[in-house]
Amino acid sequence: MDPSKTIEKLMADKYAKPTTTRKAIGDFMLSDDHAVNVKSNNVKKQNYSPNMISIKKMHEWIYEAEKEPQFYFRRLPRGR
Repeated sequence: MDPSKTIEKLMADKYAKPTTTRKAIGDFMLSDDHAVNVKSNNVKKQNYSPNMISIKKMHEWIYEAEKEPQFYFRRLPRGR
């Protein structure tokens, strides 16, 4: 399994929540109104920047639906 997917699964398991689909607003949901995105960084890649979230989805989630996003950032250890 991809290390970043492993980290997402570990974080979701910590809260006893299933992971979501690739197109979902978050990697897992704490509630219907609380999306969580887990972002990891591969330090072996130069200028690597994970996709955060599309601005359209972010705007709809925060300003139109008045829901709460949350981001977790994890750096992958060297050698992965």
